[in-house]
Amino acid sequence: MHNNVPTSFPERSGGDGFPPTPRRRHTWAIWVAAAAGTLVLLLAASAALILFIKLSGEIRHAHKLTLLNREYEFGELADACGINSLGYSVQDDGESIRFDDAAKFEPNRASASEIECFASSIGAPDSLEFKIGNTRAVDGTLNERWKDHQATWTYHPESGLNIVFERTDSPPTLAEFLRGER
Repeated sequence: MHNNVPTSFPERSGGDGFPPTPRRRHTWAIWVAAAAGTLVLLLAASAALILFIKLSGEIRHAHKLTLLNREYEFGELADACGINSLGYSVQDDGESIRFDDAAKFEPNRASASEIECFASSIGAPDSLEFKIGNTRAVDGTLNERWKDHQATWTYHPESGLNIVFERTDSPPTLAEFLRGER
């Protein structure tokens, strides 16, 4: 049998006296591992980006709901106090509510106890009820401010109580909402 295939390989040397260059083995495994690692990183980054976008949308939605709740809060509180919807007017995108001709014992107008209920529901001090109840026509327009609200009112025996409750703070920005400030 004639076999021209060498059984051993001679050392490779460039003839320059340096040791032979080692054979590169398994370089394909390194490339496969690098490609797999890169793929895993790309998938993780994509998942993180998708999660960020989803959470960002949910946060913006929650902020919009907060603003919407603020817009309807005064009307809902008035309704909860039993005030006829003809007895009040929500204004300024929900930032204020006006009661005209209140406490006159007329149909569709807010009674003194309903006004007290509303004032209490927005955190008005107990002293406000006393001040409103002791207002005379000659006193003119009066004002009381507390925390994030204020009330402005007049009273006349013929026209009754005219009062406006309003917020003194601005709606929360998205940044304030994210920081949990309001």
